[in-house]
Amino acid sequence: MIPADIFSVFRPSQDDEWEPEPSAVFRPRTDPAMELAKAFVAEIENPHSRAAYEIAVKKVFRWMSSAGLDIYSVSAPRLAQYFDEMKRTSSAATVRQNISAVRRFFDKLVVKGILIANPTTGIRGDRQIGAEGKTPEIALADMRAVLESIDISEPVGARDRAILLTMASTGCRVGAVAKLRRGDLLREDGRWLLRLHEKRSKTLTVRVRPELLEALQEYLSSCRLAEAPAGSPFFRAAAGATYGVSENPVSVVDVCRMLKRRLVDAGLPTDVTPHSFRVAAISNLLRSGVPLRAVQELVGHADPRSTEVYDRSDHELPEDVVGKIPL
Repeated sequence: MIPADIFSVFRPSQDDEWEPEPSAVFRPRTDPAMELAKAFVAEIENPHSRAAYEIAVKKVFRWMSSAGLDIYSVSAPRLAQYFDEMKRTSSAATVRQNISAVRRFFDKLVVKGILIANPTTGIRGDRQIGAEGKTPEIALADMRAVLESIDISEPVGARDRAILLTMASTGCRVGAVAKLRRGDLLREDGRWLLRLHEKRSKTLTVRVRPELLEALQEYLSSCRLAEAPAGSPFFRAAAGATYGVSENPVSVVDVCRMLKRRLVDAGLPTDVTPHSFRVAAISNLLRSGVPLRAVQELVGHADPRSTEVYDRSDHELPEDVVGKIPL
């Protein structure tokens, strides 16, 4: 049986989340499953995914311990029952995330030869295929209005316009913007390219259109970063109350706050987020007739259904569709 203190270096906080003990050092364990549980959590690069998967694995370990089970005796039906119970109190997205975390953990046990088979194989969460996402799309008119309202005579203004244009013209996530390094803007075979570091360590290289290139070069010139080292942050955080930039990279939170300020300055609603630019890029490409597969490759989705979720187009059937059904 798995001891209940497998995650004993974590303690519950007031909001029922888990935080490290002050020592924050895993105690030596002899059970290989415990060692792999720690390694599994530690190797997840994205901090948000790492925290979510850590909670998911902790929960299933505590459930197994309370049920008198361990990784060797737990069966697919019992795990299916565990996730069915979770569906009563959690959203479909949360259940899918927990299933994914537990499945990946058991996959690791199989790869290491601790288990012969993964008991979570075949367990699936409810998926709303083709459902429309919740993130609002920013209208093209509003996008243009906020870009035109930015004063680029100051370094921070040039930076903000370049950030928004990067998201608008590539459809990248805000996290990829924060991860950009100076060397990620490169010229190959006469073409300017931007190397984006997306989720799950996926790297995408996209062509830089003229409008974006002009904005990026204006920012680099204004902030005197044209000759910055290749490994230095591309987009820098503001330097206090000045109009310049610091040596620190801009964060996702910085970009979110910046967008809110720029929307207010432009007299626009503040219900959109940086992700709204990604939604707009995908939706506008699909409306323009670009094949779904091509859009999927551009934005780095592993599943085309993920791309379809971003589509905000009104899908009306042509009047002649029914007439084309062979009888």
